[in-house]
Amino acid sequence: MKPLVKRLLPAIALFCCTVASAYVPIKVEYQTTGVAPAFFGPYAYMVPDVSDGVMKTSPYAELSFDTIVGHIAGKGNEDYTFAPAFNVVIPLWTDRVNLKVYGEIQEYYSDNAVTRTLRRVDPSLPLKDHDAGALYFGVDLLVLREASWWPAVVLSATTLSATGDHYEYARHYDAPGYHFTLSAGKDLPAGFRLSAYAGFLCWQIDRGRQNDAFMLGAKASYSCSWLQASVEYGQYSGVEHYGDCPRVIKARADFRLGSVAPFLYYSHGFNDWPFDQFRVGVSYTLKLKSR
Repeated sequence: MKPLVKRLLPAIALFCCTVASAYVPIKVEYQTTGVAPAFFGPYAYMVPDVSDGVMKTSPYAELSFDTIVGHIAGKGNEDYTFAPAFNVVIPLWTDRVNLKVYGEIQEYYSDNAVTRTLRRVDPSLPLKDHDAGALYFGVDLLVLREASWWPAVVLSATTLSATGDHYEYARHYDAPGYHFTLSAGKDLPAGFRLSAYAGFLCWQIDRGRQNDAFMLGAKASYSCSWLQASVEYGQYSGVEHYGDCPRVIKARADFRLGSVAPFLYYSHGFNDWPFDQFRVGVSYTLKLKSR
């Protein structure tokens, strides 16, 4: 037990110190900014996926296409977003470190007058257009390997670039952000696995200020020789409490065909992420020959 505690304490201490330094409660003595997911496009800062604590041991890539239906304006006034997306994970020198890069390559959107009014966008701007997508860069660090009576523990650090454009159209924040998570995952009998994470997420809301949000998520998955399926819940809660508390339920099914795996993905947002996301794609795992 002592070796386990010794290995966990540095990671927990680092995580807690980082959270304490980044999350400083803000007394709301100013007008709320509204720079929050409820008033922007779906990619402004999505609720991150729950890590299952499994590290990639071979290079992994996926390419997909998203169709996202927005319902901020209610039934009959939906807005639409279409985007090709990608995800790449590369092990670095060891099975304890993964580099990841993901995001949407380009987004195409179609709004309506009611949506634009609710998002406080100039009504004279075109309702249909496209812009650059958001890119994420991150690292996963395996802190503790899974064993018979304790879970795998992974520390993740991810940065959102400022590549997302069209702030005036309320599509992206056009500002950087980042999130840190500490996740744990454990295999159960019959191919099932449970995992969860906690962390914080930050993005710029004004000159010299940022919104600091606590994150929570949980995931249940099932895996066999030809299928991997999962359902998860994720959320974060910002300090303004004005459009910055999104909640999302997600489901995914990967159909394994050797190194290739077509997949289907669906997420339903509520509270402050008023979207339904449909994704279809294919992943590829590069099998490296051992020397």
